[in-house]
Amino acid sequence: MKKLLLITVALLALGAATAVAQDGSINLTVGSQCRTGPGTAAQNDIPNNIGGVPCDDAIDPFAGAHRFATVAFTNTQTLTNFAGCAVLVEVITGQPGETVRSNFWSMGNPEGVNSGAMAVRGTVPTTVANCNNPYTGDAQTIIGDIHQRFDVNNANRIRITYRGSRVRSNTQVALGAPSLAGGWVADQMDIDMTNAAVPGFEGCQQVVGLVLNGVQYGGGGQTFNATTPGFKSGVTFAGGPTDFPGATPTHNSTWGQVKALYR
Repeated sequence: MKKLLLITVALLALGAATAVAQDGSINLTVGSQCRTGPGTAAQNDIPNNIGGVPCDDAIDPFAGAHRFATVAFTNTQTLTNFAGCAVLVEVITGQPGETVRSNFWSMGNPEGVNSGAMAVRGTVPTTVANCNNPYTGDAQTIIGDIHQRFDVNNANRIRITYRGSRVRSNTQVALGAPSLAGGWVADQMDIDMTNAAVPGFEGCQQVVGLVLNGVQYGGGGQTFNATTPGFKSGVTFAGGPTDFPGATPTHNSTWGQVKALYR
């Protein structure tokens, strides 16, 4: 257990080592499933309503609901002793000319108004549609590092950096190429829409974009970074901002360079 916890911390460092091999592609999907192509509307965007009732500063139709985003990767290299994954997702709220800061989407932990509403899902289900699960047969140990800052060009826009680390708690296994088209599930983001910490649901109607910048996976002395978009590595809420990059990572660079952007 101690050894695997040390591996967890190492993975959460998100590629601090300078010489980590690049291998594989990455995808991000709305829901508890993996994508096998460009995706349906439901896989690419969370609509700003349920049953025609809009989310605004008076009503939250999502109350009591959780929404998930699934991170997946494909690999070509075989790992002898797979331990786990670390992922990096960037979130941006509001339009470029946003005039009001959203309390609802202020989900940084602990600095956000709605702190804790965005988290690493406790356990990835045994079956995740369209992809293989590398954590099957063991408990999962997780660490979440979710912080926010304000956009340098418009302080009413919130930028959230989500770092999630997930490992097999007790054992390591061989990991070859995935047999299913969606690849291997690396992590699932959990967005709690109950917003009990935000009276009046202030700002829940704002558009949001989420971009997956990379997945680091490894174990047993092997570590690989996957940063190349596969089918799609960006998803949205309510259609997303007009300047949202969408299908490609915000910065097409090495993992270490991506990490440096958020220090």
